[in-house]
Amino acid sequence: PEKIIELVNYLYVLLNVKKDNQLNEIEESVLNGVILKNFGNFSPDEIKHAFRLGVAGQLGIEMYQKLDSITMGKVLAAYKKSHLWQKLAQ
Repeated sequence: PEKIIELVNYLYVLLNVKKDNQLNEIEESVLNGVILKNFGNFSPDEIKHAFRLGVAGQLGIEMYQKLDSITMGKVLAAYKKSHLWQKLAQ
């Protein structure tokens, strides 16, 4: 969980999520569960890489100053579909 907290904090900065728009404790707990249950096959570094690609416009999805379970799902689905994750692993 500590690595997930670091990951979420990194993503807040990357996406420029303002303090007022950051997740509350319950929402963050749900996001942590989604990451562990649905995206546990991705390391925190891979998730960071996926979001950097998304911000750079390389995943073909709209990115907003928002972090939630829906955004996480869209970014990682696009990342996996793009096959760019395989290049990182090599």
